[in-house]
Amino acid sequence: MEQAKLNKILELHQKWRKKEIGGKRANLNGADLSKADLTGANLELARLEGANLRETNLQKANLNNARLEGADLQKANLKDSNLCGADLRKANLRGANLQQADLTGADLYYADLEGADLSDADVKAAGLFSANLKNSNLNGVIFVASNLKEANLSGANLQGADLSVVYLENANLENAELTNADFEDTDLQGVDLSKCKNLDNAKNLQKH
Repeated sequence: MEQAKLNKILELHQKWRKKEIGGKRANLNGADLSKADLTGANLELARLEGANLRETNLQKANLNNARLEGADLQKANLKDSNLCGADLRKANLRGANLQQADLTGADLYYADLEGADLSDADVKAAGLFSANLKNSNLNGVIFVASNLKEANLSGANLQGADLSVVYLENANLENAELTNADFEDTDLQGVDLSKCKNLDNAKNLQKH
């Protein structure tokens, strides 16, 4: 998409958010925004279903409650972005940079986050049912009260992650790094921890 056209869409979106005359909600469904520079862009409530955002720079962008179902965000830069309540079902986030991003309440059902970097991200009360987090960096992530049922966490770095009150039933944690990971009141039904790394250094596993 041409930058001038994109700028106009963003301008009208801001007017729509402020309920100003002539405003229009951004509808970028299926749009090709690959490698675009959207640093700090305000895309709150924007429609981006199926959009191509591969390698797009969305650092510090506001995607609060944005609709990104099925979007391609491979290797996108989402560092420090606001994705609270965003719809990311079946989104492709392979290799994406989500460091320190806020994903509180986000819907990531069936999302592909293989190899993504979510270090120090806030992922409280998020839906990650059957999400693929294989070999992802989850160092220091706050997963409190999230649903990770049947998620693939094999080979993931969960060092220092807070998994308190998380639903992990039947999740795959094979070869996951668990040093200082906190499992306070975590539901581990059907989870095999025998092949995890540094299991003895995890917190609150003795209660299970």
